Amino acid sequence: MHLRKIYIPFLFLILIMTILPKIATAQINVKVGYSAGYTNPKVYNNIIKQFNDNNPWLDKSMGKLAVLHGLHLGFRYKISNFGFELSWANKYGQKTSSGILPNTTDTTFERELNLRMNELSFAYENYIGPIILGASIDGIMYNFKTKVTGTDGRYPIGAKQYGLASTFTLGISLEANDRMSVCIKPYVQMPWTMINLRSVDLELNENNSLPPETDYEQRFLNFGVMLIFYNGQTWD
Repeated sequence: MHLRKIYIPFLFLILIMTILPKIATAQINVKVGYSAGYTNPKVYNNIIKQFNDNNPWLDKSMGKLAVLHGLHLGFRYKISNFGFELSWANKYGQKTSSGILPNTTDTTFERELNLRMNELSFAYENYIGPIILGASIDGIMYNFKTKVTGTDGRYPIGAKQYGLASTFTLGISLEANDRMSVCIKPYVQMPWTMINLRSVDLELNENNSLPPETDYEQRFLNFGVMLIFYNGQTWD
């Protein structure tokens, strides 16, 4: 017991002496960027296909959702060769369709389908020269909206849904100076939780939805590239 009373303060002092020099050289950076990524949500795209099959008279069929893109904002706290980021992102995917309504000659019909993913992320990064390795935990709010001819603006489809995901990045700093640095970060985002799309199907295909045995659970896996700007240097 007596030795423990001596060792614990001694080890704590060594730990503080090790960390303090790193904290003294820490940097806080603002990040602004944009991402574009590929996704292939099969259930979501099957609902879109069913909508097109139900409306063969469309001149412009609704396309599959394949791209999610959006703005990234946040802060980074960098200590030596590692750092932490707190970020917000707004990924967005929109699909549209249009055509002349049957039994009319000039009545145009348009349908718009929107998916918006608002994300709050906490990430850990490791820096090896200009190379950046990172992983994050993401809290995501999924918001589906639509707009139809004859309605006043976009309106929500069902309730907002919430989920968790992790994003893994392998990036490189292209340029660094005293004022700004630019990073390219290829990424993959892997959802932990499923989102239910039954409300989307009922909205688009009210009278002829997918079969009753359909599993409406969907993960929006996506991967692509982020282009991020930081104030200050990214690597030393």
